[in-house]
Amino acid sequence: MSSFYFGILVFIGAVTVSVYGCRCSSAPTQQGTYCNAAWITRSRINARNNLGTNIEYIVSHQDVYKNNTALIPNRIFTASSTAACGVPDLQVGQTYLLAGTLNGNTGAWQLQSCLYMPSNDLQPGGSPPAWNNVPGDLQSRLNMQNFAACPVG
Repeated sequence: MSSFYFGILVFIGAVTVSVYGCRCSSAPTQQGTYCNAAWITRSRINARNNLGTNIEYIVSHQDVYKNNTALIPNRIFTASSTAACGVPDLQVGQTYLLAGTLNGNTGAWQLQSCLYMPSNDLQPGGSPPAWNNVPGDLQSRLNMQNFAACPVG
């Protein structure tokens, strides 16, 4: 009988994760990320601060490829849980290709696991790539902003 209850608990746990976990509409493409991101940078993670349900990354921007904001802050925020679409596993001392959005209330830069620049559209991966894994052709596209025009609206 206890295995029956264990099975029920496992089923409920699986349903809970699928209902409340992070869901992305589709895997991002390079073009889609370029259009959907408010900002794209090559940034070194200098520090990581836990703020309860959020994480604050202190960064130094080495290159800014896209910026739809007036400022380039050295603080980027994300949810501390992958279930909440956060990106909690960036390593201090590493450099990443980051893309993100703006917080509608504060204007702060945000990272979300559903929006990152994939190294390759055919194998999008699942998180911001470390800069040393970004292929040369993507680096060139970013430097030249060689992307199709984004839809307006």
